[in-house]
Amino acid sequence: MIQKPHIIDLFPCEGLRNGTHIELMVYYYRGGRDIYSSDDPLPGYYLKATPVRKEGGMSTSAFYASKRIFLSQDRSYSAENFEKAVRLSESKVPVVLARLIAAERAA
Repeated sequence: MIQKPHIIDLFPCEGLRNGTHIELMVYYYRGGRDIYSSDDPLPGYYLKATPVRKEGGMSTSAFYASKRIFLSQDRSYSAENFEKAVRLSESKVPVVLARLIAAERAA
């Protein structure tokens, strides 16, 4: 289950198959089977890039096309560790963006 998402940025990006913008988010995942990817991620903090289509005042997220990077492991959410994860995510943004853009343009 995802808890406490924090949207870092939403910016336009041309050439995406599943969207017109990219949303960057840091979130805490407490573990368990991920219904979108069918994997079993570790509990902790993640950085996720998701294609978002914005048209006519509406926005639609393509969760199935998102890419994520593990930031740090933690068995339970804490505001202090979440802030650390947000700071740590700054150095990981280029990596997750490169993965998402490569996957979107390859498809």
